[in-house]
Amino acid sequence: MISQARAVVCIAALCFSIFFFVGCNKPQESTANLAGNTLQLENKNAVCTVISNTAAHTSKTYSAGIPWPCHFHKNKSGKVRIIRSGQYEYMLLESSKPATEHSRNCETHLRSIRALGEQLQISQHQEKVAACPPFQWDEVLFTELFD
Repeated sequence: MISQARAVVCIAALCFSIFFFVGCNKPQESTANLAGNTLQLENKNAVCTVISNTAAHTSKTYSAGIPWPCHFHKNKSGKVRIIRSGQYEYMLLESSKPATEHSRNCETHLRSIRALGEQLQISQHQEKVAACPPFQWDEVLFTELFD
């Protein structure tokens, strides 16, 4: 017979697993605006791709170089988080999955996007961390991925 304490631990583990699974796999918005550009995320051969549409009706495609699925980083209220530094506006892309089947850690890839008007750039560097979203990344990360 299973002890009451062991049953409570099993139920808690099950609840955490369900919360973790739902949190990591819930659908994310795939459209955002940055400095007047409408950005759309798409899957291209299992890689996160950014399609930028400008007010002048021009479109460009950028490979983010992180695994699909990806999404825009959100603030605590659930809106896409945009940081302004110097002349640029910045946002982060996140791609996250559980590190292993029974792990509480994630394998999260981060890439920064910056825009100055219609000029859009994807950071040449990416960050790989063991933290699971939702997580409020330091503002310096938005700009440091370009250095």
